[in-house]
Order: sequence, then structure tokens, then C-alpha cells
Amino acid sequence: MPALGGELREIGPGHPEFGNAQTIRAAAGVLAKVPDTFPAIAQAIRTADRPAVSPRARAHFSAAAAWLSGNPVRAAESYAVILSRWPCDLLALRLAQSCYFFLGWHERLCALADAVTHAIAESGRHRDGAQWMREQRAHWAGKSRMRTHNAWHLAMFDAVEGNVASALGILDGWLLSASARSPLDACDAAALLWRLASEGVYDEGRWDRVSEAFERTMTPGFWPYVDLHAALAHLSAGKQARAQRLAQAIERCAQGGSYAALRARHITQPGLRALGAWGSGRYGEAARLLAGLQPSLGGAGGSRVQLEIFKSIEHAAIRRQRAWQCDQPQAPAQWSKPCRSSQQGDMKWKRPAAISDRAFAEQCSSP
Repeated sequence: MPALGGELREIGPGHPEFGNAQTIRAAAGVLAKVPDTFPAIAQAIRTADRPAVSPRARAHFSAAAAWLSGNPVRAAESYAVILSRWPCDLLALRLAQSCYFFLGWHERLCALADAVTHAIAESGRHRDGAQWMREQRAHWAGKSRMRTHNAWHLAMFDAVEGNVASALGILDGWLLSASARSPLDACDAAALLWRLASEGVYDEGRWDRVSEAFERTMTPGFWPYVDLHAALAHLSAGKQARAQRLAQAIERCAQGGSYAALRARHITQPGLRALGAWGSGRYGEAARLLAGLQPSLGGAGGSRVQLEIFKSIEHAAIRRQRAWQCDQPQAPAQWSKPCRSSQQGDMKWKRPAAISDRAFAEQCSSP
């Protein structure tokens, strides 16, 4: 990561800015939202017990330690406490926003161009959104970890408005290459591909690239938002073996009482079953499962705009189920039938455990 290199490498023990440098190193690891940075975070927070470390830096190290221990809720709350004590701490603000995004605490998210863009998207003013993004391009298209995500917003606005050529240009020029390095960019690419498919553009080759990107960069079970997009990409690319491996990894992750296990049981596994039904053509079942997932889907992380893809899949499943019923008027409806036995090639998931943690369920439905 650039934040872990460059001039920071020259700041070592004994340097007057060493404590601040270590704070930035730990923060960069938290912002990355991938387990690969855990060793860097651990190394940075070892500085916390040094006498010269300021109270604010100690608070940052404590928050980073919470993230490192697998407790993103405590990390988010810790960064919020730092902001309450030091309101001008922009680093704590950015880290709190990042943790809120990871947890799906949508009402607490607020981030400059991205926040404005999300607000425009949620209002349905897609043409205004595309125009605003183009006017603000100088502010978001530079060297920033958000640049590809903001480009995705522009592409989504264009796709909704029927400007397919522009959306494809952003997909090919920005998102597909970025997906090879970041599972979050792969999520955006998958969402854009889904949207373009609704405009009549379907390209299995692009789905193959996104599926391959997930296979190489993601850590299954770490983030439900990423897991569900990966499943969609694998199924859309016809990569059943990858989808099977993902489901098996999530099943292992769902064991135990950790926060990650709770999210795997109550969000990821139901979502995988719903997407599996969709991919197998069981549209009535898919629609029913996706509708049942909606109350807890916010806990997957990501924004409401980004999670709209699963509502879109639900609506598409309803339309296809109705079309199937019209073509076969004597066939029984699938809405209330139990799941069919798995056909060859279908994914097989065990039914997740019943919700036993009321606090977790309440957290999924509140900011």
C-alpha cells in the first residue's frame, strides 16, 4: 500500500514523528479492509506502550487493536470516541466512516463526493448524478483509493440512463483492471455487469474476469458484502466449482460465536442459497429467499445503493417466475414449495442455524 511506504519508511524509532507514523501505518491497514494487512497493523501498534506516545495515538492504536482482534463494532465505536475527544481528527473521521461502511451502518456514512453521489443515486436522479460526476471529475479521478468506486457511480448513472457505451468504457477502462487487485472493485464490476445485463448487454468473458479476480483476491467469510458479489460473479460466469468452494468456506466460517460467524450464518449463507436458486433457474424460490433476506441484508456492509443489486435480482426472479407460470398455466406455483432436490451442478448449502442472537439481528436492521 502506498500509505505504508514512501516517506513513512524513513521514519523509524527515535524520530520525533515516529508515533504519528505508526498511527498512520496502523490506520492504513484498517482502511484496506483485507486480512493481508493484519501483520502490518500488529507491528504498528506494538509502539503503543512507549512513553512518548500521545494519548490520541494510544486511542488510535486501541481502535486498530479492536479491528485486528476481529471486533469491527468496537473498532468503529473507538474511532467515534476519538472524534468526540478530538473533533478535528480527520484520520479518525475517515476510519470511522470506513468501519461504518464495513458494518453496513448506513446512516453514519458520510464521505464527500461519494456521499453526495450516493444521495443522488438514492433519490433516483440518475441524469443529474451523471452530470454532477462529470463536473466533479477533477476532484475524484486523481490518485485516490476511491477513484474507481466513483467511476463506478458514473457508470451506473450512465447505464440507468441508457448510455451503455460510456458505462462499458468505464467498466473496461477502470473497473476490470482494478478488480484484479481489489475485491471491492470486483464488487463494483459485478454490480455494473448485472446492470448492463438488464440493458441487454451480456458478456460471459467479462464475467469470467470478475470471477477470476474474486478467486485471486478475496478472503471468503471476511465480508458478506464481498462474498455475495463473488457468488453472483461465479454463477454468472458459469463457474460452479468456484461457487461450491465459496459455499464450503462460508460453512466453515459460520461455525462458532464470533462476529464473522454470526454474519456468515444470518446473511451470507441465506444469500448464497438465494443466488444458487437464481443460478439454477428456480426463480420462485430465489425471489422468496431474497425477500426474506432483505431485513438483515443491511448488515452485510456496503451502502444501500450498492445493496440494491440484490433487490434487483429479486425483482428479476419475480418477473421470470411469472413468465414461467404464464407459459405453463397448469404447473404449480413455486412460492410456497420446499426447495427442490439439488440437480446436477447446483450448489448445496446446509440451512443455517436459527437466529439466537437478538442483538445481532437488531444491529443488522439499524444504523
